[in-house]
Amino acid sequence: MITIRRAAVDDAQAIAAVHITAWQETYPGIVPDAFLKNLSVERRAERWKSSLSDPSDLYHRAIVAEVDGQIAGFSNFGVPQEKDGGFDGELYAIYLLKSAQGRGIGRMLFGGAVEGLRELGLTSMCLWVLKDNLHARGFYERMGGAYVRGKPIEIGGKKLVEVAYGWRDLSRCGGLDKLWKGWQVPVWNEACPSGEAVSKGAASRSLKSGVVNSVISISFLEEKCRNALSSRAWGQ
Repeated sequence: MITIRRAAVDDAQAIAAVHITAWQETYPGIVPDAFLKNLSVERRAERWKSSLSDPSDLYHRAIVAEVDGQIAGFSNFGVPQEKDGGFDGELYAIYLLKSAQGRGIGRMLFGGAVEGLRELGLTSMCLWVLKDNLHARGFYERMGGAYVRGKPIEIGGKKLVEVAYGWRDLSRCGGLDKLWKGWQVPVWNEACPSGEAVSKGAASRSLKSGVVNSVISISFLEEKCRNALSSRAWGQ
């Protein structure tokens, strides 16, 4: 069973474990081995606990993917870290364990982040990815992202390049009411408790009444949305 839900403070340790493992699975040959070996789940967990417990923290909005009750991936999002790119939202990261890949979970995490940005009133989105991470770049291109620009970055003493992808119009993927199919994807509301799930019917009633719950049941990037993505309708 796959569940996509809003992260809670108690998820910090599991998110950190996924974060570190995903780096160590993804970046050999790109990021120096010594840097990857020195990554600490405990240090990362403290950072995640701090972020998730502080609404003023840039990174506190996060979504997790559970596979059979175990967190296997996450995404997080918010306002851009750099203010000069012409986008009002940013997808900070998506990380997913290799063992959970190939099941559409990355798309669900991407979709949940997009809906979270939309519920915050944001209309566009950018993200940064290492230039040499060709697998991730291919995923973002399939999601309709358009190349924006590159910039130098240094990790573990190695000079690398990050590239930005952008989506200029997050409204081009249809409304939530057109995308019901039974997956759980969060909709963001700062007043809602983390990790809360609601039924499809309750979520539908809440949307009609203007009240947004922290999780609603939808299938993102299906049917009409798929056509928009395949034609890169979200790009520049």
